[in-house]
Formats: sequence, C-alpha cells, structure tokens
Amino acid sequence: MPSTTIAMDQWRNAPRPARACGHVHDTTSRYDHAGKRLDFLLVCPVCGTETVIETLDYEPHFEPLGASVHALPPRRDPQPVRRAA
Repeated sequence: MPSTTIAMDQWRNAPRPARACGHVHDTTSRYDHAGKRLDFLLVCPVCGTETVIETLDYEPHFEPLGASVHALPPRRDPQPVRRAA
C-alpha cells in the first residue's frame, strides 16, 4: 500500500473536534510569519467560528532569482478584435 494511502487512512480515522454549530464548514489554512507556524482550520461561513484542526511548524525556503517583477514588452502590431456579424 503506498504511503499516501496510509496517510489518507490515518487522516480519515483521526478524531475530529466537535463542531460548535450544525452548518457546513469550509477548510482553510493560515500562516503565522512571526511564529513560523501553519494552521489548518474549519471555518463556519454562517457563524464565523473557527476551529484549529492541526498546526505544523513551517518555514518557507524560497529564494527568488533576479527581479520578481518586470515590465512586459510592448505589442508590435495591435490587431483589431474580430467580432461575429
């Protein structure tokens, strides 16, 4: 059995926190830059309640190469938009 299948089985069988309401919840994540922590949450769009499901220590290791923002080259020959008759 692949490790991803085992991980999914563990996730499906993991205990879940009790919901504060009976609404359908959305899932989201938030990154805390100061704490270098990634939180996974259940959010109720009706009540606005949030429940933390899991917290991971996380620090991105992205190093940009060169300029991250650059101007696009100008268009040479603007072509008219073709429209149906």
